[in-house]
Amino acid sequence: MTISLDPQTEASLRAVAEKRQLSVEAYLKEMIEDDAQQLGELDHAGPPAELVRNGPFLAISSPLPPGWDPVKAIEEMRAERDHQVLGM
Repeated sequence: MTISLDPQTEASLRAVAEKRQLSVEAYLKEMIEDDAQQLGELDHAGPPAELVRNGPFLAISSPLPPGWDPVKAIEEMRAERDHQVLGM
């Protein structure tokens, strides 16, 4: 398999791999295998709320605050948007 990358991306990958004392190939293989494993876990995941809490979708791996309601959070964001954009 061959992947063409722009020089800046390739340099960044080489730097990260070097810090981990891996070849670029070994580093990429590790990343791909980790992603494939996570995707495999999604097949056995529970309801969508569980995916949000436990899936690979959050950039921050801290637990959600107790009582956090995603529906309420979305409604609040929409209300804020309506106020700022539409002046409602």
